[in-house]
Amino acid sequence: MKKLVFLCVVLFSLIGACDKSKDKNDIKPVTLNKFIITDETPIDNCSSRNLSNKIIYFMSKYCPHCQQVKPIIRRIIKEEKLEKYYEEFDLADENARIKFEKCNCFVELQFVPVLVVNCQVLPGARSEKDYTDLLKKFKMSL
Repeated sequence: MKKLVFLCVVLFSLIGACDKSKDKNDIKPVTLNKFIITDETPIDNCSSRNLSNKIIYFMSKYCPHCQQVKPIIRRIIKEEKLEKYYEEFDLADENARIKFEKCNCFVELQFVPVLVVNCQVLPGARSEKDYTDLLKKFKMSL
């Protein structure tokens, strides 16, 4: 009788351990509130949003200011050798929007262009000096 009880306990333990409904996907991740970019306020919880040590340019191919700024940012990125930290998201492109959503940074934009550098926000079209200063400051922090 003891062997039967022991066998039942072991069997139910194994069934419970193999239960697919209790896998790691059921673990609730830390919930981040969506950060809405409306001005130069730095993005909170930078590392939790997967934005640490990243340079992200949010733009749209339909935005004339974005098209004006894009070559300036790309040139500075190249001159400062920051290519490995740089990503562009053309939010008019469905694939880029999907890629952006998958990065789990929980950021919402109210407008473009926006340059995010290590959670520092530079909204709107700016002067070349503004972009250069922010990107050099980023490089110095590495």
